[in-house]
Amino acid sequence: PQEGVTLVEVSEDRQAVTPVEKPEAPGMLEGEVLDLNTATLSDLTRLPGIGQTKAQAILDWREAHGPFRAVEDLLSVDGIGEKTWETLRPYVRVN
Repeated sequence: PQEGVTLVEVSEDRQAVTPVEKPEAPGMLEGEVLDLNTATLSDLTRLPGIGQTKAQAILDWREAHGPFRAVEDLLSVDGIGEKTWETLRPYVRVN
């Protein structure tokens, strides 16, 4: 869905209209998980709460320190704190 558009579900009798919950990570496909060691800048910007700056910081950290060994390594990336890490956790992995 487009930004600012609210999806609704219409019941069979068309009398009740219920808002449909917005996906938690609208840039990600359902069930999709990104590998932090192979994700590109474009991949990373699809993650919730990750724009160009944080995505580049993830790539810079990977270049400087080598492959991520655990998802928790994200906490060492500038701009990624506990709250952001908790949001990202379901969408990232390390192979």
